[in-house]
Amino acid sequence: MVRKNDERLIVHWGDVLSRLLGDSNLMKSLFQFLPRDFTEPRHKPTGGFGRELKFMGRRIGHRSFFRMIRIDWQEGPILLWLEIAFSRGFTRLNGSKPLLHMQKSLLPLFLFALILPEFAFAQKNYPPKIVGAERVTYKEVGEVKLDLWVFKPESWTADDRRPAVIFFFGGGWKAGSPGQFTEQCKKLAARGMVAMTADYRVRSRHGTLAKDCVDDARDAMRWARTHAGELGIDPGRLAAGGGSAGGHIAACLGVISPEGEESVSSRADALLLFNPACVLAPIDGKMPWNEDRSEEMRERMGVDPIAISPAHHVDAGDPPAALFHGVEDPTVSVETAEIFTAKMNEAGVQCRLFAYEGEKHGFFNFGRGDNRMFEATTKDMESFLTELGWLE
Repeated sequence: MVRKNDERLIVHWGDVLSRLLGDSNLMKSLFQFLPRDFTEPRHKPTGGFGRELKFMGRRIGHRSFFRMIRIDWQEGPILLWLEIAFSRGFTRLNGSKPLLHMQKSLLPLFLFALILPEFAFAQKNYPPKIVGAERVTYKEVGEVKLDLWVFKPESWTADDRRPAVIFFFGGGWKAGSPGQFTEQCKKLAARGMVAMTADYRVRSRHGTLAKDCVDDARDAMRWARTHAGELGIDPGRLAAGGGSAGGHIAACLGVISPEGEESVSSRADALLLFNPACVLAPIDGKMPWNEDRSEEMRERMGVDPIAISPAHHVDAGDPPAALFHGVEDPTVSVETAEIFTAKMNEAGVQCRLFAYEGEKHGFFNFGRGDNRMFEATTKDMESFLTELGWLE
């Protein structure tokens, strides 16, 4: 949070980006992205559009750079307030003087450049172009079609009863692409499993929150079980996997019961979790959060965070799980993986934490560096599935 004593200056510029882009829907998509280094380790959104977003920015030396964006959506123009505040002792600003000394004609380009790189990064590889998989629609919400990409072994037949897995991509519940787990799917299909990667609604494309992501994932699991005969899978050996936010979604499918009765179960029979977000609220006196952090999590989740915080729901009936986590992860602390693993083991559930020294967030992704960690995590994943008797 910006300290009360910090000196602030607000630059008012109405309609600049809407005039530049001429597309209010795109504007909504753009401004749902908060750059990674501004959203971690903490920020404070106090609402959606028409409310304020306050968040802490990157460190500059020993001082902090703060930025606040507020967007009001009205019937007419988009009004944008950009506030840049510097901590005391860094730069003294006179609130009566302009903060940005540039021609007005350049300000829209400045603001656009500020947000475009992260927008482009988050939307990279979407919609995905996944080769070698069968594409099926598992759910429709209005005009939105949500698909699964199904990878089958070479010797596959519809009469098989093979173990299967559905992977869910990461992206903070607001972005990402099903293509993230394509290579893991190919590896598991080569070992005899039916492996799928799923699309689901995210905030940047559909205006949804984390609870909606979980709902979509449940429908993907139900669809797969309903069509087990066509997929050639064993409905009693259907795993859920994912990375980061996708890992959170997968974990929910294993340890959190859905509301109401299910005619077809959405519960996972095993969990493959890559740097998952498994602790979304303080637990057992660990991971203490301030009120700002709790409020921020409520906004992102769409419900009380505890309701969809996997570590808070562990019990003896949960499925076996494997976690793959970088020890130096600055985005999702390895401590959260340790807490979840300990909870599972205390409940008598088979759960293994594969911790990788020196690795950070997303280290397991194909294409990261020389793919050494992709190969290492895939090998460990296959080893775990072999322990379960799912692979030979």
